[in-house]
Amino acid sequence: MRGSRAHSMPDTLTLSHLWAHYGEHVGLRDVSATLAGPGVIGLLGRNGAGKSTLLHILAGLLLPSSGSISWRGEDVSAQPSTLRELVGFLPETPALHDEMRVQDFLHWCATIRGVARAQRAERVHNALRTGQLEQVAKLRIGALSHGFRKRVGIAQAMVHDPAMILLDEPISGLDPAQIAQMRQVIRALGERALVVVSSHILEEITKTCARVLLLEQGALRAERAIGAHTPGALRMRLALVSSQASTPELTGARIVRAQQAGEGKLILSVDLDDEAATRSLARECVAQGFDVLGLEAVNPTQELEAYFLETFGEEE
Repeated sequence: MRGSRAHSMPDTLTLSHLWAHYGEHVGLRDVSATLAGPGVIGLLGRNGAGKSTLLHILAGLLLPSSGSISWRGEDVSAQPSTLRELVGFLPETPALHDEMRVQDFLHWCATIRGVARAQRAERVHNALRTGQLEQVAKLRIGALSHGFRKRVGIAQAMVHDPAMILLDEPISGLDPAQIAQMRQVIRALGERALVVVSSHILEEITKTCARVLLLEQGALRAERAIGAHTPGALRMRLALVSSQASTPELTGARIVRAQQAGEGKLILSVDLDDEAATRSLARECVAQGFDVLGLEAVNPTQELEAYFLETFGEEE
């Protein structure tokens, strides 16, 4: 974003009581949340949950019916031009100029985004590298595969160096190899900006996001940290039983969730610093008076799926 990266305040977006009405239809219902970057945050929900509506509001393409949006503490709700300057946006179907070469298209995008002439070549080079597009830089967009076209869409969203990047269903229609490449691109973006990814695919959220917001019928139903915790860390599920009501104190581990399951049974979701910590985990619990019923590695996708069904139910 022009002139903003040197700002001393953190990249924090605050949504306060956002509503969106389309006649009698309600697109968003009193949505409030705080999104902090850099990092990748997921919007998860069934089709029609309000994900795209929220992204279009954050991109400055729609105005909320009521509520406010603040960036770094400044209210930008009624300033769609300010939001558009802050944001890079990849819609589910990006608008690309098929007759243009990839490199020329990105130069054109940088120009209309107000990037200074002296900086354009560097910004285009960075966008090509981050989007893994160097090999097709001189090809016409119309000749590219669907996966490369998606990555060109991401490159145009980041070429002006925005503080926030919005991606609407970025893996839609991609094959497995293209999905793996897209994940690399999204993670790279998350190292430099606040990235918001909209998807209804659970696995995609757990592979790329550190936090997820769950939407249903336009309302924010829940939010939680998920699988992209500390790189290299392990998440384990530990089942204990004890007559005491306390929770064990564990070395080299962080308890993410503790759930009482009746008859003295306690289910813990635990993040461990490394594999070696698992060897002492059970011993520590036994030493503190707990009986260990089970210890298993947790698949982040299965964990989020269970939470999703617990929150929303199984009905479509």
